[in-house]
Amino acid sequence: MRLALPLLLELSLGVAAGVLGTVLAGQIADASAAAFALSMQFFHTAFLLFRIVGAGISVVLSQQLGYNNPIAVETAARTALLASFVMGLIAAAVLWFGSDRLLLHFEVPEEVRLQAKPLMLWLAPCVLLDALVVAMASVMRAHLFAAQSLRVMMLMHLCHWGLAWLLMSGSFGLSGFAMASLVSRILSLVLLTRCWDRYLGIKTVWLTRPTLDQASFQAILRIGLPGAAENAVWRLGFMASVAAASQLGTTALATQAYVLQFNTVILLAGFSMGLAAEILVGRLLGEGNLREAHGLVKRVTWMSLAISGAVSVVVALAGPWLVPLLTDDQTIHGEAIRLLWISVILETGRSFNLVLIGSLRAVGDVRYPLYSGLPSVLVLLAGGSWLFGVHWGWGLSGIWLAYAADEWARGLLVWRRWLKLQWLSAARHSLQRIRSEKRGPEVQAPE
Repeated sequence: MRLALPLLLELSLGVAAGVLGTVLAGQIADASAAAFALSMQFFHTAFLLFRIVGAGISVVLSQQLGYNNPIAVETAARTALLASFVMGLIAAAVLWFGSDRLLLHFEVPEEVRLQAKPLMLWLAPCVLLDALVVAMASVMRAHLFAAQSLRVMMLMHLCHWGLAWLLMSGSFGLSGFAMASLVSRILSLVLLTRCWDRYLGIKTVWLTRPTLDQASFQAILRIGLPGAAENAVWRLGFMASVAAASQLGTTALATQAYVLQFNTVILLAGFSMGLAAEILVGRLLGEGNLREAHGLVKRVTWMSLAISGAVSVVVALAGPWLVPLLTDDQTIHGEAIRLLWISVILETGRSFNLVLIGSLRAVGDVRYPLYSGLPSVLVLLAGGSWLFGVHWGWGLSGIWLAYAADEWARGLLVWRRWLKLQWLSAARHSLQRIRSEKRGPEVQAPE
């Protein structure tokens, strides 16, 4: 919990920024809220390119830290930063040059499209800055400096909130959110650079020659590529569900935008516990203590399931009071409250994935979540959204049921794999690769 709590607070700040943007956009019009939410989904989709690197940073560093190899740790950190810059630059280009095609491909209503395009253009450079911020913060957390990273994120988000409120309430509209994001990310990069100098001993990182160590980069890609592919498959399936929701009209898109904000709040506790478990399992792998890693993951999974279930029920019960804070549309109120109750099923199922996929990644079992999840995402998430929501006419409730079915199917598969110890061979292979540099500890396999 010492690691999970700062992560929870840090993630909460990011979600609060998104909620603030949605609230301010909703005050302009429901179409503006839909445009904001849709643009942010495209932003996160472009960000998937960075995930190729991002998914491997914490794991590789945690393993090397557990193995007590400081030279390899600093080399991997510098390599991750350079790779993040390249991937972030590519992601920014995708968002900048692909905005028109994306909006037309998903048949977004014209009133939403006209507001979404300028916001997407402003968000493009934010992808690059976010890639660098996330990489530097991930390195801090892998070193267990989560509290120091939290302080930087707090200042960044406070700056973002204040500027977003001023700019979006003024003449800049939706684009003011991205402008505020640019300024706040630059501030955080300055602060994180000082943190690397003070806490990690990595000095003047921007003034030294860029480091791209082949062994470190290969290790990051070995973890990151399957992780990013798994995330990309889910994101594409989710975007297919967004396309299905767009067929239901602007009101449906706005309703989805509002409820997604609540869903993001619900998953924060489980997500922070999953990130903490990933870091700790990676360290335990580096130490060779697989037995303790096995017990840790089981405990965290049950805790995440209980917390997600409790929080989702509380949010659903509070729905009649929460939803009117975002919109006055009575049509949206009824549908949103119904979706919040479906989210109780959705978010409890998601708990398995939040903890277990990260834990499998931490021990090097990175391909199973991709291979096992692909059929579920294609059939249940993408196909189910169209079948239930559009073809059968169940609307957003059908789309949300497709979300829940997908999460439970994928979650139970990874839970079964962990309990049956089918990840052990991948874990031993990962430890053997780390040991190739020098003699390490004996492995304690779980019973």
